[in-house]
Formats: sequence, C-alpha cells, structure tokens
Amino acid sequence: MRHQGIPLDKPLHQDLATHWPALLRELTDDLNLRYPFFEGSSFRQKLLRQWLIEHGVQFWPLTPTGTLKTDAETLRAMAARCPEVAEFCYSKITLNQLKSFDLCVGDDGRNRCMLSAFASKTSRNQPSNSAFAFGLNAAFRSLIKPDRGQALVYLDFSGQEFALAAYFSKDPNMIAAYESGDPYSDWARKNNAMPADGNKLTHPHVRAIYKRASLGVLYTMGPETLSSYVGVTRGRARALLKSHHETFPRFWRWIDAVENAAISTRALETVYGWRMRILQNARSGTISNFPMQANGAEMLRLACCYAVDRNIPIIAPIHDALLIEGPVSDIEDITREMQQCMVDASRAVLGGPAVRIDMSKPLTFPDRYVDGRDGSVELWDTTMRLLIQFKRKTA
Repeated sequence: MRHQGIPLDKPLHQDLATHWPALLRELTDDLNLRYPFFEGSSFRQKLLRQWLIEHGVQFWPLTPTGTLKTDAETLRAMAARCPEVAEFCYSKITLNQLKSFDLCVGDDGRNRCMLSAFASKTSRNQPSNSAFAFGLNAAFRSLIKPDRGQALVYLDFSGQEFALAAYFSKDPNMIAAYESGDPYSDWARKNNAMPADGNKLTHPHVRAIYKRASLGVLYTMGPETLSSYVGVTRGRARALLKSHHETFPRFWRWIDAVENAAISTRALETVYGWRMRILQNARSGTISNFPMQANGAEMLRLACCYAVDRNIPIIAPIHDALLIEGPVSDIEDITREMQQCMVDASRAVLGGPAVRIDMSKPLTFPDRYVDGRDGSVELWDTTMRLLIQFKRKTA
C-alpha cells in the first residue's frame, strides 16, 4: 500500500501547501462571520458558550473544570448530532490540526506515509493525521483524484463493531438486528421509538440517536457520558441503557464475562493471538471494547492478505475500510474480488457468519473523492473559494 500510494491533485496540493498560513487566516475570518467565536485568530470559549445558550444547543461535553471540550473527538461527536454546529466543528478541527499542510506527497503526486501497523493497543494502524490523506479533515480528502484511465473504489465493513459484538456474544436479538440490514433502526423499533415500518429514511433523527447510543454502549459508557455523547438528557440516557440491557441480555452477560476474565488473567487476546496486557488501572471501556476493535483489525489485515494473494491493488487502509485502484476497464471485476476477500476474512474471524460490505461507485478522472459528511463539502467549497480569491489578490 505504501509503495502504491494514494493519487492526489498535485498542483492543487502545492497551492494549498504554499498558501496555507494565509488561507488559515482567511478561513478563520470567514468562519467568524457565521460563528463569531474568534477575536482575531484567537478562539474564545465564552463566545461559544453564549452562542450555544442563545441557539438552544444542549449537552455540550464539559471538562472536569467545567469548560467546554473542544478536542477533535468532541467536535466530531457534536458535528454528527447537531447539524447547526457541524460547519464550525469541522472547521475548528482543521484550524487546530493543520497549522501547516504537511501531507507526504512524492514527485508522482502520490501520498505515501508510514501506516504504523500494530501501533495501537488494539493493533489498529495509526498513521500520522497530518501526513496521511485520510487523516485530514474529511473535507480535504477531496484532494484525492484518480489518474487518467484509472478508477478508485472505497469498500468498508458495514457495522463491523456491532457485527463482532453480536456474533461473539451469540446474542440472538443482536444477531437478528444486524442481519435486518439496519441494527440501529431495529433496536429503535423494538423499543417503540419508531413504528414497525420506520427506518433511517423515515426517522433519521431517531435512528441517529440509537446508532450513537449503540456505539456508546460498546465503550460501556455510563448515563452521564452517554448523555453528552448522544445529546439527550441523563434520564433518556438511562432509559436507553436499560432498553439495551433488556433487548440484548446475552450480550451483557458476555461482556461481563470478558471483563472478568481479563481482570483475572491480566490479558485479552484476539482470534489470531494479538494480546493486550491488562494493567491495574485499565479502564472498563478499554477492556470491553477490545474484542470488537482488535478483532476488527484482524479482519482488515486478513482481507489485505487475501487481496495481495489475488494481486488486487490496495492503496490505503482506513480503519474498517480499504481503498483500491485499477484500470477503468477492469475495476468492476477487481471490486468483486476485493469484496469477496473481505467477506472471506470476516467469515474466518467470526467462525462462519459474514459482515456486509458496502462499496462506493467507481471514481474516475477528472472527478475527485468526496466524503460527504456534514460540513465537509461546505468547508471544501469555502477553502477553494478563498484560495481563488487569495491567488487573484496576490497575482
């Protein structure tokens, strides 16, 4: 994957790298027109707090000292559940992260960097966020652009962590929820939060709440943390936790057994032997989420091994997804082969059942990659507009 590299729009990358300090100032000024939280280039918490009160935005996570959290994880969570602050959150992540534009780009216009395999406790890859194209804010992934005659396809394990939790715990309700095609809507329907014929199209807000709650449960969040993470009252968070315990009881018995075994043996292990030592101060969430995260990493690595054996050109790993490249004339066949590799890997890790694979449409020249999450398209468009204006002023 490092040898192949990710194809980028090299001239545009050079423009961004050259003018980035000035663009950062322009982006801050432009953002301040809609989100007046800055004095000059300095962010002011008191202005954000006042705006949140005026606009009725609740449940913003706080630090132990009572200040508003503005780390990247919090901002991403707030952007996901509060569309009214999504543009600010994604832009603030960029302003914090990209003090300079340091993507590793070769003379051939391809992004290559150390992927840092096995760097995390769970053995996930941990490439540098500033050097790796998929480590950047989602907006700037639009620098990715296929070469002439080539196509790119993004494939990911759909609901990988939910599937691993369901099949490892052998919880029949959880397995049925995953195999329904939309486990989060299934849980919401079981809890009478949406009608029997409801789904993510008819009840997107409800489904979003249950999706975030489901992911929070996998980290064994308590009511207070889950309240901030999902964006609901503590009472509602307690009700969601109670519903999850009642709907998926076997999962909870299994997760308790995992934690008890980890504490008694002082170790946790994946199906292929990656081991994490359990120290005295290990967090409950770290222990309980290890089987999903670490075996998810095994699944991705095994899919890569199968793909290499079949000469499939993989160019990037992205958490639970892969980016592949191939000639336009062959990309459909290559994509089917890659999909089969991922299905086979999931069956091997799970011992029979398969994880669903989602695939993007082939991306071909001259189109560029678009992430499409809230705020990313707008931030990219704003950056391009400001770049054009700046180049005109300095021409």
